[in-house]
Amino acid sequence: DQNIMRKLTSPLKKGYQNVSWDMGYMDRRGPKVPPGNYTVAIDKNHNGVFTRLVEPQPFTIESMPNAMGTPNYQANFDFIKDVSVFSIKVNSARGKLNDMNTRITTMKTMLASMPVEADVLVAKIDAVKKQIDGVTKVLVGGFGAKNTVNGRLRFAQFTTASAQVDITGSQREQFNIAKTDFAGQETLLNELFNVKLPELENEYVALGGILHVTPAPTRRFFEE
Repeated sequence: DQNIMRKLTSPLKKGYQNVSWDMGYMDRRGPKVPPGNYTVAIDKNHNGVFTRLVEPQPFTIESMPNAMGTPNYQANFDFIKDVSVFSIKVNSARGKLNDMNTRITTMKTMLASMPVEADVLVAKIDAVKKQIDGVTKVLVGGFGAKNTVNGRLRFAQFTTASAQVDITGSQREQFNIAKTDFAGQETLLNELFNVKLPELENEYVALGGILHVTPAPTRRFFEE
């Protein structure tokens, strides 16, 4: 099995160097890999050219005795790995929401200083913003929301993070609900990001607006 568990980097320096692995999968906050046989290899990256310095060397990870019994390390790892992959998807959605909110706010701010009627695009912008807020409420929270996708995900990911015990039924239940709730918003999120907001920006540009500008801060007369 040649599955990559972690890639560690260290600057090239003269002399002996060392680097440690906390057994986290792909990240220091990733799930701990299960006990078993692994290999480690060393490559040198010089200006983008990789040279194998040490061929794969075997080593073994063993579990320590646990007074609470031996957990199913492989099942725990598989679950948290799935949660971590889904977490990346949720973080991507949060990035899209933040980006859209910034673009919406900028357009609305700039419209106020453009030579167009006061009500131009305002209703359309507000309608799109309302939909963005609705998706945000389900995925991230705010607006009086409870039991968000992000909250359920964190419960699934971290409830037993520091304990050598099996993943609980509650963790699996919350993860499944999070995935279902996310799926219910994913289509609208992508439509807003890929279609509705770009269409709105095209109308804004047609009116003479310029995208991706930073609105100037309000200045007081004595700062001129």
